[in-house]
Formats: sequence, C-alpha cells, structure tokens
Amino acid sequence: MKIERATLNIHSAAGDSITLELSPVQLQAVCQILGIEPDNNNSVKCYSDESIKLLVAKTIGRLQEVKDHENH
Repeated sequence: MKIERATLNIHSAAGDSITLELSPVQLQAVCQILGIEPDNNNSVKCYSDESIKLLVAKTIGRLQEVKDHENH
C-alpha cells in the first residue's frame, strides 16, 4: 500500500471538530515523525508513544498540550 493523501480530524472536548486535508509535504512529515509505515496486510504500524516522546525530547524539547484557542 502506498499512502498518497490523508485527512486530519481534530476533535475538541466541547464536541467541535476541524478537518484538514494534508498537503503532500505535511503528510510526509507526519508519517516520518510518527513512523507510519503501511504493511502488506492493509494495516499500518507506527512508533509507540514512548518512542515519540523520546524523539521529541531529543529534538524540540517536550510535547506541549494543545491549547484551547477560545481561552487563550
């Protein structure tokens, strides 16, 4: 399977949602950061949460909670 495009769905605690079509560059970055790799069984594997936390710690510091735009 070759991943060609993706849609990112963001859901808030209030029940709102935003849908974002990722550009090819954005998709490539997301796949690389998360370690997303399709296999031959039409499923996908990716890095564990702990692996992602280690990667982030080595590169940009730490993961930050996404802030609520209405309250900031």
